[in-house]
Parts: sequence; structure tokens; C-alpha cells
Amino acid sequence: MTHIELSPVTRPVKIGLVGRLAAVVLKWWNQVQKERRLSATINTLHRLNDHSLRDIGLERDEIGQMVRARSRGR
Repeated sequence: MTHIELSPVTRPVKIGLVGRLAAVVLKWWNQVQKERRLSATINTLHRLNDHSLRDIGLERDEIGQMVRARSRGR
């Protein structure tokens, strides 16, 4: 005998004002955390000496641009 498990019918969920506000706050918080990670990466790379930066293919003035471009998936 084969058993088939059916999931319950789902209804569209109405998101109220509190839900929308929570979504906005969560989006903002995630962006703040992303910026903190990017800044930490940039600061770490700036602490490297020029020789180490050249070894990884970077010039000092390209650090910020490269980190931000890579975070966008480019």
C-alpha cells in the first residue's frame, strides 16, 4: 500500500502594518550588517603592505571599488 502525504491548503497571508514595518526594519538591519562586513574587509586590506596587495592583484586605490563590486556579484 502506498501512502501519499498531502500538505494542507495554504491561504495567502495578509501582512499587516506591523509585518511590513518588521520587513523594513529587517531589510535595513541586513544592509547595516552588510556595510559593516564590507568596511571590515576594506580595513583589513588597507592594513596589508603594498607588496602583499600586489601579490593578490590589487593596488591600494582599488580596494574599496573592488570589495563593493565583488559584494554585488561582479
